[in-house]
Amino acid sequence: MLSRVPKWIFLCLAAVGLSMCIPWTRSWWVTYVGLHGLFLGLGCIALALILFWLPRTQNLRTWTLTLMLWMIGGNLWKVWLIQDHLDSPVDLSGFNWCWQAFSLAGLVVGCQLLSRRHWHRLVWCLQVILCNLFLIDQLYERYFDDVPGLYLLTQLNQAKSVIPSTIELLSREDLVFPGDLLLTLPLLFLKAPLAPIRKLTAAWFSLPLVLSVIFGVTMDPEDLRILRLRFRNVAAVQRLGLFHYHFYDVLQMAYSRWENLIDSRYDEKMLSELVRQSRKSIRHKNDSLGMYRGKNLIIFQLESFEWFVFNLKVDGQPVTPFLNELAKESWTGGLQDQSGQGRSSDGEFILINSLLPPGQRPLVYAYPSNYYEGLPALLSKVNYLTSYAVAYYGSFWNCRYMARRYGFKRNLFRDDLPADPNNSIGWGLSDFGLVNRLKVHWQKFPRPFFAYVVTMMGHYPYRELSSSQERLKLPAKLADKENMLGRYLQLCRERDEEWRRIVDTLKQEGIWQSSVIVLVGDHDARIDYEDMALLQPKGTFDEVDKIESDRVFCLIHGPDGKLRGQGPSYAAQVDLMPTLLHLLGLTEMPTAGLGINLLSPAQRKIIVSKTGYSIDPDYVVVDNGSTWSTYARSTHLEVAQKNLPVQKALEDWNDLIRDVLRLNLVPAMLKMR
Repeated sequence: MLSRVPKWIFLCLAAVGLSMCIPWTRSWWVTYVGLHGLFLGLGCIALALILFWLPRTQNLRTWTLTLMLWMIGGNLWKVWLIQDHLDSPVDLSGFNWCWQAFSLAGLVVGCQLLSRRHWHRLVWCLQVILCNLFLIDQLYERYFDDVPGLYLLTQLNQAKSVIPSTIELLSREDLVFPGDLLLTLPLLFLKAPLAPIRKLTAAWFSLPLVLSVIFGVTMDPEDLRILRLRFRNVAAVQRLGLFHYHFYDVLQMAYSRWENLIDSRYDEKMLSELVRQSRKSIRHKNDSLGMYRGKNLIIFQLESFEWFVFNLKVDGQPVTPFLNELAKESWTGGLQDQSGQGRSSDGEFILINSLLPPGQRPLVYAYPSNYYEGLPALLSKVNYLTSYAVAYYGSFWNCRYMARRYGFKRNLFRDDLPADPNNSIGWGLSDFGLVNRLKVHWQKFPRPFFAYVVTMMGHYPYRELSSSQERLKLPAKLADKENMLGRYLQLCRERDEEWRRIVDTLKQEGIWQSSVIVLVGDHDARIDYEDMALLQPKGTFDEVDKIESDRVFCLIHGPDGKLRGQGPSYAAQVDLMPTLLHLLGLTEMPTAGLGINLLSPAQRKIIVSKTGYSIDPDYVVVDNGSTWSTYARSTHLEVAQKNLPVQKALEDWNDLIRDVLRLNLVPAMLKMR
């Protein structure tokens, strides 16, 4: 009788699987039971069998089916939880869910293939791996609204540094990920029946592989295009499901190693046109051309510093009073944030090289060995000493290696810029504390020099200040310690005060009078829409509002204070390098940038961001992964227009940047005429 039980369960599972593939029965499951209810139910049944039935039987079918149920139900429920949280909807077909279920069941057979005696323990260990993988997916999704890729393995040495931010992201819901592992610990101490001979298990193990081949051959061409381009990781999840996405991620990383040998094509006409346009704007003859030839250049990359805080008042209190005054003798502008998943490292890459990152992967890990010729490399050729400084570990964001790749010659890290208890905020030195350490080095540098400084204060989730350091008297909703916007505004106000002290110090050291000083944000602050709505007169904040305001602060101050004005409406991070080359009069060297000098008449009409959108005066296009949503800026409503220039620009720029990076085209760009 016992041997017949698994057969009935097999039949029931087959019926459930078939019903998931039929539209009207699948609709019934989703509406009245829910996919999460189905998967959770299967997982709970499996846990009950593991705890109360497996210790009493040595029937191989019962053991195999029970562990398959656990593998399928428990993991697909976790997959559903993560996919349900994504802003970009993931609506998988019944076939896709069944495909993932077959693959998970195949892993149990694979464990039997590896060890006939200890296969059940291998299943438990495999669940530990999947548990950790899905928990990482959950935390990554919560911060980036995307899922991670295999390239993050290269960042494991940074794990200790991001523990505070990770703890901030954890919630009680995350206990479900290791929960079933704790309940099934007794499985390790049970004796399982001997697995079948390997010839039989190998045949069953090949079934998921056959299904994968069938699915790949019959996949829609548009889906294949999305998987090939991989604008965002979530786009692959929408086609494959989260579990299979990770297999795809591994295969794509392996493929990228020899992809260039297969397809070396790119849009040479578009690339050469953009390069020529950039060079022409740098050489534009006006009063600002060569205005600061031979002067020092110091760029301060300000962590998470957005444009909207500039000139902002909260209950009559200015958030940036000093910077407001400094702007009267400087050039200022909001630069569209074009960074991708690499955040600070992507912002740095764009500002230095006038190129865009891959978006879905941090450039410093995706293409660290490419050839780049941006500001540090170009200025080194005209006898500038080039220096990179961050008061942190050189391994973080791979910055020690990348600083050399970018062309910096004198690089300063944590050991060179020791902590100062009196001037520390958040991750390390405050902005003033950092400059206070750096001024000693700068005084020893030969002139002229180019210094790129990465600041550390102002990191998400903005819990860096004590109550005594909070200068703003915020209204009740913003004053709540759990309100991220309130914490962010307090940090911006403190940063403004830091810069009052920094300017005084630079003047005393004689550096202010001989240097072009640039303050520029690296990326957005990731403030919730609900919080941002508190600053809006209309009381709401949506996707269009976010993209329209998705600009980082930029200020350029000349040593004589004569460079003044405000940037154009359409300016981006990629435009900073050409603007600075124009001011320094470096017009004779070939460049490999895609930006436009913001002090020239040439102005862009469309901006593409690797955050996943494009914008022009009339429309905003948002990349949802598998589809694009187009919104009218006048109404904030979605429109059905097709073939708009702003839509084409998003696709063309994504294709072009992908090719520039994967084919390492900077040397070819330098040769373009």
